[in-house]
Amino acid sequence: MKKYSKPIKLILVGFFVLPPLLFNGCNSDRQVSSKPKYIYAVNVELNEIVKYDLKKATKTILIDDRLGFPWRIVIDSQSQRMFWSNVDKNLVQSANIDGTDIRNLGVVSYPQGIALDSKHNTLFIAESGTPQLLGMHTDGSALDTLMDTGLSDPDNLIFDINTKRLYWIDFGEHAILSSDIDGLEVTAIIAAENQDPVAMDIDFNNKHIYWADGASRTIQRSNLDGSGSVEIVFQIQKVTSLKVQPDVNRIYWVDVQKQKIFSADGNGKQISQLVHDPDLGFHCDIFLTSQ
Repeated sequence: MKKYSKPIKLILVGFFVLPPLLFNGCNSDRQVSSKPKYIYAVNVELNEIVKYDLKKATKTILIDDRLGFPWRIVIDSQSQRMFWSNVDKNLVQSANIDGTDIRNLGVVSYPQGIALDSKHNTLFIAESGTPQLLGMHTDGSALDTLMDTGLSDPDNLIFDINTKRLYWIDFGEHAILSSDIDGLEVTAIIAAENQDPVAMDIDFNNKHIYWADGASRTIQRSNLDGSGSVEIVFQIQKVTSLKVQPDVNRIYWVDVQKQKIFSADGNGKQISQLVHDPDLGFHCDIFLTSQ
């Protein structure tokens, strides 16, 4: 396995002292009040999982081009393992956060979105091949179907540990939807004909949804029920991943057309370019960490 670091073009913002925790907006039990030191990313263009060190301005390739097409990634701070969906090999996989000990957890038909309930050692999977939402233990056992009707092309799955609800983008319906973990009480949150959500994350602290809209080429923010939508970032091109860090009121997104990772405050102001990587292309998903 190749594992090496190389310089990348970075423009850095100020950072606070980081506690020994991982954090990311995809799960509401994982939010701490510090800016990220590292960004883990799955890069479909090069079939890699990489780690950007924002302080040292380096990129380390953790898992190389034998991987297939990694699509979405989450990291568990307790087990120090990362989990990702692999749409090429139809697998859910995991490894240590240094890229060692790769494991195949389960065969899933074109898995896309992946979310983590670290408290109960549970993964949630958005399967696109046979559209359904699945659950499994983080060791790959107890694969179960949660929802298998009313789905078209689910992706970008998010779990709220407090309300036990799942949120996802359905690319076939051009909508953001939500249900409980049993697949019941399905609610359409963003579903207007003139909107096309392509990436999203949720600030559960302040009850806001942030999403990149492919139709208007903006990043928008709304209330958790979809009301009060406002455009906050303009002139995006192809955003494939968006993350929220509520405690410091910042959002992060990948624009693969611009080959850059950006950050802004929760109102879309104070935009900073964190990473300029010419290797970014087609699709990239990120996870923010402090280690």
